[in-house]
Amino acid sequence: MIAAGRKPNIEGLGLEKIGVKVGKSGIEVNNKLQTTVKNIYAAGDVVGHYLFTHVAAFQAMQIVRNIFFPGSGAINYSVVPWTTFCDPEVARCGLTEAEAREKHGDVDVFRVDLHDVDRAVAEGETKGFIKVVATRWKGKILGVHLVGPNAGEVIHEFVLAMSAGIPLRKLAGIIHVYPTFSSIVWRVAGKWLAEGTLIQTLRGIFRKGN
Repeated sequence: MIAAGRKPNIEGLGLEKIGVKVGKSGIEVNNKLQTTVKNIYAAGDVVGHYLFTHVAAFQAMQIVRNIFFPGSGAINYSVVPWTTFCDPEVARCGLTEAEAREKHGDVDVFRVDLHDVDRAVAEGETKGFIKVVATRWKGKILGVHLVGPNAGEVIHEFVLAMSAGIPLRKLAGIIHVYPTFSSIVWRVAGKWLAEGTLIQTLRGIFRKGN
């Protein structure tokens, strides 16, 4: 594989002449997607954040809100999913395990392989796994990594959970259709109830008490 990369196609627009600042990654914008000229906005790959179609579309919608509804708020990149459409698909959102440990210290990591998911077994698609990185005590989801069929679809349940602050314990209590690939969400969330730091600590306390 060769990735040649991309660069913003903004040459010849004369942006500097009207006061729009351009940096190494492209047009510089604030968290409301305004350029250095406040009535000029920019979105998409030219601003150099996440070079994805879905991020560009989200940015464009945010610009419309900010133009017609002043004070509607800044854009938030803390929960940005992406998928590599290879075989099997690879999807992720949030922090990697290494990033989470660097930022939060000790974390819990839960993994379920696709060969433990009945729909994957029935379809003969058992190559892959899900890995979730969460805070040790409350099970707040910090990062999710999926490899397998429909990874780009399954990731959205975690996007919603991370955006709304829904921890693993609540995902474990949601009924999922069986058999589906999405049931892997319920499976990995259930591991928090069996293997999470909080649960293991409480079990240790009860054992000592007995």
